[in-house]
Amino acid sequence: MDYTKKTFKKAEMIQSLQVGLSIIEVISQKNRPLKYNDIYKELSISKNNLYKYLNTLTALGMLHRNPFSGEYFIGPKLAEYGFQAIDQENIIEQITPYLKQLRDETNETVLYACNTEQGPLVVKMLHNTQTLNVGAQIGTRLPLFSSTGKLVYTYPTEIMEEWKKEEFAKLDKTQQEELLTDQAHIEQHRVAFASEPITPSVSSVAVPILNFNQFVVGTVTVVGFTHRIPQTLDDPMTQFIKQKGMEMSSFLETSHT
Repeated sequence: MDYTKKTFKKAEMIQSLQVGLSIIEVISQKNRPLKYNDIYKELSISKNNLYKYLNTLTALGMLHRNPFSGEYFIGPKLAEYGFQAIDQENIIEQITPYLKQLRDETNETVLYACNTEQGPLVVKMLHNTQTLNVGAQIGTRLPLFSSTGKLVYTYPTEIMEEWKKEEFAKLDKTQQEELLTDQAHIEQHRVAFASEPITPSVSSVAVPILNFNQFVVGTVTVVGFTHRIPQTLDDPMTQFIKQKGMEMSSFLETSHT
């Protein structure tokens, strides 16, 4: 047997799996829900086959299709796999009771985002009793100018430094100055606000989940209609959200020591 030839022989791959992953990659890179035609324009694949791939990926939970708009976005199963790879300590399971309490007490949507090299990724979402498009779903990467983005920009993170630099460079001068002003405020008070950063009429307030080194391991964000979401420190809802964030950080510090 010629081991030299065998060693350098090109590895065989399953083309259909490559195509399926390329569809997921397109939606992930666009960082927003895409309609069928949007996906079709990005790929060299027949319309008939694309329908089959989309149906299969949706059935498996890798993608989710909005039945009203027809848009596709990253599904809960794929986000679940991603989170397992990102964080093996099962932080979500430990903080879910706190997230439920936040949702029930504020009656607003609550998000938990973990850190990735491409930005904060929504991996847990608890909806309130209202029907509201908050501009994010499980699998959404939140922008730097969101309340979540402001938090991870302010605190040390182990894997996001390059993302911070690249996203900061994309902001105009006014936005950069505003972010730096917010940074000082966040360092002092441990809470961040954002007024309509993604969707009109939808604002948010976020708190960090810190480990014993004071690195951000995740962020908790409360999202809702602008007139219902506080934008000041002295608001009772802000104080409640901030307190729960500190409790989650303290709990994780204790449970991981």
